Amino acid sequence: MRKNSLGLVLLALGLAACSTERTAKVNLEVPGEPALNWSAVKSVVLTGFFTEKEVKGLDLNKALIEYFRDALKPRLHAAVTEKPIAWPSAAALESRDFWKGAAAGPDRTLILTGKAAFSQEARKALMDGERREIDEGPFKPISPWSEQKSFAVTLDLALIDPVSGAVVFRKEYKDAVSTDNARQTAEFALYDLMGRIQPRLFRALFGAERAQDRYLLLR
Repeated sequence: MRKNSLGLVLLALGLAACSTERTAKVNLEVPGEPALNWSAVKSVVLTGFFTEKEVKGLDLNKALIEYFRDALKPRLHAAVTEKPIAWPSAAALESRDFWKGAAAGPDRTLILTGKAAFSQEARKALMDGERREIDEGPFKPISPWSEQKSFAVTLDLALIDPVSGAVVFRKEYKDAVSTDNARQTAEFALYDLMGRIQPRLFRALFGAERAQDRYLLLR
C-alpha cells in the first residue's frame, strides 16, 4: 500500500510539473450598483441629525453636517446646501408628514438626515513589569499607569424625498477606534471614524469602485 501511495504522489507531482497552466493575481477596481440615479438629483439639503445625548467637547450634529457638506460637494453635480431643523423626537425619521415640504429647493431635491450617537471612554491600566523595567532610569514615566481612550459612532443615515416625505435610502453604520494618545480629542476621533465609514457609505450610495483580487489562468 505504501509503495502504491508513493507512486500516486510522484505521478501527481510529475503531471503538475509538466502542466503549462499558471495563475496570475490581478487587483481590479470593481464598480458597484448605485442606490440612486444621481443624474436626476438637482439638490441635496443637509437638515442635521437627531442626537439624544450631548458629547463633551463636540457638537456632533454640527460636525456631521460639515463633514457631509465637504465630502459630498466634490462627489455630486447637484447643489449641496444646509438647512438645520428641530427634531421633535427620534421617531420623526419615520414620519412622512414631518418631512413633507421640510426643505424647499428645485425639483428632484433630496434631504440627507438621520440619527447619530457618539461615545467616548477613558481607561487606565497599570503598565506591565517588563515595561516598567525598561522605563527605569532617566526615562521613567511620571506615573506607572497608561491611559487608553476609546471612541465609537453609530450613524443611521437616510435620504428623504421632501415631496412625498418617503425615505428612499436608509442604512446604519457603526465603527469604533482606540488610542493610547491621552490627548486625542472627540472631534478628531469623529473625523477619523467617519473617514472609515465613508468608503462603505459611498459604495452603497454611488456604487464607488471597490478593490478586489482576481486570479487569471495563464497558458
